[in-house]
Amino acid sequence: MSEETKNYEIGFLLKSEEDRKVIFGAIERAGFSLLNEGQILSIKLAYPIKKQNFAQFGYAYFSAEPEKVEEFKKDLSMSPAVLRLTIFANPVIKSKEDEVRAEKAYFENEKPAEAQETQPVKERRPAAKPQRAETLTNEDLEKRLEEILK
Repeated sequence: MSEETKNYEIGFLLKSEEDRKVIFGAIERAGFSLLNEGQILSIKLAYPIKKQNFAQFGYAYFSAEPEKVEEFKKDLSMSPAVLRLTIFANPVIKSKEDEVRAEKAYFENEKPAEAQETQPVKERRPAAKPQRAETLTNEDLEKRLEEILK
């Protein structure tokens, strides 16, 4: 890696898994060096993008000359196979083991070990039943009303 290149991370949403060739082919054609590639996952979108409710999410790390990255991004965003993409400069490049561990924790709905907090279990007590008011006859009610109004 020369002094003129920087590391980048590209995150993308694709219509199908076969469209990953569009991304990685473009990286290769641009002359960028691919550093690491993440697993492509099928996800349900929160809202439709280009009439798609599902997409293939993936990411990759590459090194490139900063001047070429903006043109690379424009070319890729024009591709009909790409629903969305973003490129970040100077990412923290994770090892494959870190990625596998993070993905496993995410899909098992767990926090990573360093972020887990232990909280004491609170005892559950049955809710106290409200006490019923005493029932009064009409005569008793009238007497009480007279006392209050005096």
